[in-house]
Amino acid sequence: MSIQISLKERQNKNFFTTFALLAKLSNIDGSVSKSEAQIINDFIDHTLQLNPKQKAIAIQIFNEEKNSAIGYTTLAKEYKQNNVDAPEILRWLLDILFKVALVNEEFDPAEEKFIVEIAKIFEIDENEFKQIKNTHIKSTALDADYEILGCLPNSPLAEVQLQYEALLKQYNPERIRQMGMPEEFLAITQEKLANFAKAFENIQKHTTGVTY
Repeated sequence: MSIQISLKERQNKNFFTTFALLAKLSNIDGSVSKSEAQIINDFIDHTLQLNPKQKAIAIQIFNEEKNSAIGYTTLAKEYKQNNVDAPEILRWLLDILFKVALVNEEFDPAEEKFIVEIAKIFEIDENEFKQIKNTHIKSTALDADYEILGCLPNSPLAEVQLQYEALLKQYNPERIRQMGMPEEFLAITQEKLANFAKAFENIQKHTTGVTY
């Protein structure tokens, strides 16, 4: 008989696995560089804005898990199982890994392999993978904006708008929280929504010359 875990238990598990995987990603070459440590600290302090207690827990997880015997694929499989009914949470974690890996807009081959393998475990298809990746690459290319919204280049504006509105509902912060996202991470969802809005605005400007 399966046992339903509480929302709080799921959030705690997701919090742990997120920082464990960030530790594995940062330590992919056998050590965490000063720049990588700074990226994680900035992520904790500025993106997540964790309080001192939450920050201490996050750093403890990070330091303990970067060299633990548990492999990142095992962690990813456990995360997938914990969120089997919440695919948005899986995409959300991949989004965080991209955010850290592409902070300098450079994708190390080992980091890319790491994220690709996790995407396969999460059963994220190629189009979704590109959609998430392009959110973190600064580009003026309009094709990237279409990909961020999950649309084909030059899709009709009405079709793009429907997809945009669907993404706003899909990534509504309250809905994502109820699925099991840790409360501390909701700021990332707001950032994701802002990226969707910017992509849609760019497409509107290109298509009609005006925004609404």
